[in-house]
Amino acid sequence: MVVFAQQIAVVLLIVYMLVSSLIASEMGPLEIKKNKTVEYFVDYYKTRGKKTLEVSLERYRYFRKIVESVIEEEGLPKEIAYIPIVESNYNGNAISKHRAVGFWQFKYGTAVLFGIEKNQYIDERQDIEKSTRAACKYLKFLYKELGDWDLVIAAYNMGRINLENVIRKTKTRNFWELVAKGYIRKETKEFVAKFYAITTIINRGEVKLGEPIDIEKIELPGGIRLSEVSKITGMSYEEVKMLNPHIKKDIIPPSGANIYLQKDKAFLVKIFLELRA
Repeated sequence: MVVFAQQIAVVLLIVYMLVSSLIASEMGPLEIKKNKTVEYFVDYYKTRGKKTLEVSLERYRYFRKIVESVIEEEGLPKEIAYIPIVESNYNGNAISKHRAVGFWQFKYGTAVLFGIEKNQYIDERQDIEKSTRAACKYLKFLYKELGDWDLVIAAYNMGRINLENVIRKTKTRNFWELVAKGYIRKETKEFVAKFYAITTIINRGEVKLGEPIDIEKIELPGGIRLSEVSKITGMSYEEVKMLNPHIKKDIIPPSGANIYLQKDKAFLVKIFLELRA
């Protein structure tokens, strides 16, 4: 079953590569919506939800350069980087009640179609770079199918097929009309509204993003433990784990793996590897 899923993934990725440049050129700008629901969550994140937003943005400092770089490479609007604030508060260990996992809250069935791997050692849904790349591919696919950012963001939450069924039934492609007529569930309505609210607050400068932290990706051979990395670098174990939730068992798998560390600490691991060789 896993092999079959991987074969499907390869076919889809080939198709994606053939059309991705066309998709990117056809994508319209992301227009930030303003309505009562969005303004309600603008107020929420400035008051009752302020602490939650601040915690999310503090985590985002660690991942910002990686996420923004991938989004730019994929040709998506920069505001897409704020989707994980709504999805997971930029917590790579987040797991939803529907078993969606990681920063971008991928279910395994969707993730594997966009190049994500999972085994007993690693879950790439929790790898910030690889999951962001997969999310961008998925969003570009959704835009190709739906052609409207409101619908794309809604489909990311409720599923493309579910949304297309609603559109087919109502013959309406205006997301906010579908909301007003009661065809969109509360979770999805609030998901889209929260995304626009957070984007609005950030664009207005009503919350500070903070300076991004320089993170470096390095390749480790199998057998090294994250607890060893913590001791070598002087970083706390909690911080090392926060940056590398994709490593499931504290230990690098036999085949090796990439990990992320603060750039000014990563050189210590490189020295350790050279002396160990």
